[in-house]
Amino acid sequence: MSEKQPPPAQYNSADPAAPDDQPEHPGDAVDSAQALHIGFLRSGMSTSELWANYVSMGGHLTEQQLLDAMRDGHEIGSHDHDMAAQALNEHFIDVGLDHLVPYYYQLGQKRD
Repeated sequence: MSEKQPPPAQYNSADPAAPDDQPEHPGDAVDSAQALHIGFLRSGMSTSELWANYVSMGGHLTEQQLLDAMRDGHEIGSHDHDMAAQALNEHFIDVGLDHLVPYYYQLGQKRD
């Protein structure tokens, strides 16, 4: 029998506590966590909304793991980065913007 997991902490993209030295555009990010974090902050999505869209794209992380990756810089693989980036980018397209979040290969990082 599996243990019941506590619900993930909510992370409100509409009221972020972003560091002052963080780039404004996700395309200027230096790594996966920063690109996802900036994209999420600009999206206005809730963590639950992003996570549901991310899972529908084929993402494998729990909501808490995705939150930790964005908020705390926990490392995730190229597949999960790309699924989160796709979920964010589809949101941006839905609101009339372009793909703002770079995919893993666009960050210049080695694919895993």
